[in-house]
Amino acid sequence: MVRRFSYLILLAIILISCNPTNKDLLNDLTNIVGKEIVIPEGLVPINFPDTIKSSSFKNNNKYKIVVYIDSMTCSECKLRKIFPWNDYFYFFYSKRVPVYIIMNTSNVQGLKKVINMLDLKFPFFIDPDGNYKIMNTISKNEIFRTVLVKENKVLLAGDPIFNNKLMKLYIKEISKD
Repeated sequence: MVRRFSYLILLAIILISCNPTNKDLLNDLTNIVGKEIVIPEGLVPINFPDTIKSSSFKNNNKYKIVVYIDSMTCSECKLRKIFPWNDYFYFFYSKRVPVYIIMNTSNVQGLKKVINMLDLKFPFFIDPDGNYKIMNTISKNEIFRTVLVKENKVLLAGDPIFNNKLMKLYIKEISKD
């Protein structure tokens, strides 16, 4: 509990130093850290390269990273923002930390087309019924829709791809075990 609180304080300092007027970010962060994350049954896996075993994505992984994308707005725009995961996905996968990129959409064919167009090299999970959003606390702020989960509880929240300090925290945490 103390370690989680210290991470929360450190992350809050990082966020506040970037934008001191935005107290909503701190409120969003405190509403997410420590919450349980449920990976729902019925997700549709797509874009699995031959080098990735779908069996490595199990609910009993000690750590996992979850990236939630709500496709209510431009799916292609959202996918362009996660393109850097092409590099980091395999790093985390090598550390036995699966990265669940969950997309809430029913347009699987359209998504596959965009994934191929952008040459994304990592798997996605389609949530056609929106169960992830129903079962979990989702931040209104897209910054906190990427979380590091330890034993099904949010340990860190925020997208490490565009924040080196946060990436170091993610790596430090998963390297402990």
